[in-house]
Amino acid sequence: MEKNKVLPVTDARKKLYTLIKACDDRAWSFVITAGGRAVARLIGEQEYESLLETLEVLSDKKQVERLASALKHVQKGKLYSHEDVFGHSQPKA
Repeated sequence: MEKNKVLPVTDARKKLYTLIKACDDRAWSFVITAGGRAVARLIGEQEYESLLETLEVLSDKKQVERLASALKHVQKGKLYSHEDVFGHSQPKA
């Protein structure tokens, strides 16, 4: 079985447990077709939650601006320590 494989719904139904395990264990996804056209995509829960979180961040204009600013700082080599940002040393793990 391969990552991002396209499967007719009849094949997906027969292999559903195997597809779900591949989504969960390997973060794979599968395109399900009906009548020759893509109608659904099977992805694991962790991947789905990650996509939702990314959409949430990208939909917040201020957050995107802060991320862009931070990236510019990193590209210029302008980095800050934990103490610079929070005013105290980072706690030991």
